[in-house]
Amino acid sequence: MPETHSRIEGAQTGRLDHDGSIVPAALTLGWKPKELQSEDSAWGFELGFYNRNLSLDRVTLGSAVAATDGRVRVDGVMASARYEKPVGSGIVPYVTAGVGFACAEIKNAPTLKLTDRKSKNVSAVTHFGAGVGYQPDFLGRASLWLGYDILVTDSLRFNTQSGDIKLMRIRPQTVTAGLRFAF
Repeated sequence: MPETHSRIEGAQTGRLDHDGSIVPAALTLGWKPKELQSEDSAWGFELGFYNRNLSLDRVTLGSAVAATDGRVRVDGVMASARYEKPVGSGIVPYVTAGVGFACAEIKNAPTLKLTDRKSKNVSAVTHFGAGVGYQPDFLGRASLWLGYDILVTDSLRFNTQSGDIKLMRIRPQTVTAGLRFAF
């Protein structure tokens, strides 16, 4: 997983260094209207519920750096559009993009001196993804897929002993795989 970080602003400034999602989870319901299907391409729409559980490696506040074994968990709901382009032999590359809402929770990060480990607000989030599916005839409307996703939050606010802080632009990046069924 590519490493990433989130800027801290507010009563304290600095950054959280974390990896991509170590346990990505999602439940996605898809709909592919017949009017938007052809032999050459297909459009679909999805409503997804997701969870990203990030491993927190380091907390930097001002010039102080502290290692940690904490976690940043991001949960949310997303509405996405999906475009598929079959290339033959059941292989179906796709791209997807969407918008939604997220909330977060920070665990085991004593350096931040949080008074509440859950975010005080819900953040807007955008989603971008691409991958490839395998949809042989015997699976019908189901497909096996492997993809890469990135979620980008706006800003999530937390209470600390010295005042509010905001985590700016958490970017969990994940490699995902699964079984997909479209109605």
